[in-house]
Amino acid sequence: MAKLAYQNEPQIIKVDRKGFRLLVFFCPFSGDDTTGRHYFNDHGHSIGFVKYLFSQSGKHQPNKETFKNAICHFKDDKIERIVLNDNPRGWMHQFLRTAHPKTDGDELLCDDGCYIAFIMQFPSGVVVSNYIEQTGQGDDRSIEIDVGKMDFMEDFDVMGETQAFIHAAKTLPDIQDFETIQDLDLLLRVERFLHQAVNRHMGLGALITVSHRDQPDHNPHYHIHRLIRRAAA
Repeated sequence: MAKLAYQNEPQIIKVDRKGFRLLVFFCPFSGDDTTGRHYFNDHGHSIGFVKYLFSQSGKHQPNKETFKNAICHFKDDKIERIVLNDNPRGWMHQFLRTAHPKTDGDELLCDDGCYIAFIMQFPSGVVVSNYIEQTGQGDDRSIEIDVGKMDFMEDFDVMGETQAFIHAAKTLPDIQDFETIQDLDLLLRVERFLHQAVNRHMGLGALITVSHRDQPDHNPHYHIHRLIRRAAA
């Protein structure tokens, strides 16, 4: 995937390489300026945002879905490490101790993020999606697009793009629901590709990216936040 300039408009990302296929409907958050980025008022504000990222803030506490949030550390714009947030307080303190600036977080960092709906097929044939609902299996299966839970997708031809993705497949095994995946190794593989695609598409310079799927009331759609070095932004 080639490096792309920063994008803060709804976009479609497509990848088809060596048997790996990905279709992403990508909708960036609105921000404080035309770049779509948010800026911190002071150092404490940046610390507060880190607490939010790790589900440790007053309004964002861990629940039974938090352990499926992915934390992706970047170094020189490459993924250095990705883990699931199975220890929110521990992972947060480790990040604050080893990676977050000790002072002047507001001058050194900013943030952005995006909503994502996707279908992904690995070379092995495994298919995962967070917006396609499948009932039945094999020849008896029925596939529907759940646009209702992805209202940010209204700017896209979701049906047309999805049908094209499905029809282009030589074979398309049963589609696994991203929300209910039990195989945590598979979950991390999916998350890795999504975080990498988002960082390349939104502009390089991320220090850390964190996905959220544990905010059913406040922000129920799957999304990825990025904490970015302002020198790179």
